[in-house]
Amino acid sequence: MTREIEEAGYWNETYGQMTKGSLLYDKEPFLCGELEFIARLKEGAGAGSVMSAGGGIDLIALELAQCGSKVLCVDLSRRAAEATRSLAGEMGLADRIEFQIGAAESLDLKDRFDMAYTHKSLHHMDVGKAVNKIHQSLKPGGKFFAMEPVCLSKRMRAIHKRLPFHPDYPVTPSERELDEEDLLFVQSRFSKVSFSYHGLITRPSVAYFLGSRWFKKALLPLSRFDFWALNRFLFLRGLSSHVLMEASK
Repeated sequence: MTREIEEAGYWNETYGQMTKGSLLYDKEPFLCGELEFIARLKEGAGAGSVMSAGGGIDLIALELAQCGSKVLCVDLSRRAAEATRSLAGEMGLADRIEFQIGAAESLDLKDRFDMAYTHKSLHHMDVGKAVNKIHQSLKPGGKFFAMEPVCLSKRMRAIHKRLPFHPDYPVTPSERELDEEDLLFVQSRFSKVSFSYHGLITRPSVAYFLGSRWFKKALLPLSRFDFWALNRFLFLRGLSSHVLMEASK
């Protein structure tokens, strides 16, 4: 509970300082992994019921609502919910999005959703508890998608502890990159799971540097190369920065 209180306080303060021109309101340059993630969400959601766990100011939920989904946004941050609700109202989507303030690890929703997703939020949570609750909330045959920071190399994890992703990236004390044990746990809970890896050359720190140095147009083709290389050559996966998970109940 202490972690949840600290996280809620951090994000309420962070989102309280945001404007529509700020990092977390604006879509960051979507690279190959992000585009693949959103495409799979749209294909999987359709007009069904969807839960977003820890989406913050949830632009992806708004996109899914525009496509006909009914979305429940679960988040610790009251300010994030208020901001998403305001945007939904401006877009005429208020009747398609609901909100629940609280932790995904404390959910008590059984067999309710056709699809659930986390977008760079599961790594802030108790992964075991959150995945169990998400699994419980899905209808039989429901799907869980996640796009999360990952590090499968102990050496790389040691480097990451000393070097930030980039200077403006929000970081909380309790967050951590997912590791191999986390991925194995997801596999143990779902009947079918697939992983794809992203972010070799275009890991967040490099993307930040290139994006701020006139190379933004190069990021998308570089990220496509990343996706191809990381998912073709197994020995490179330890260098990936993000994993896209697709799991079926």
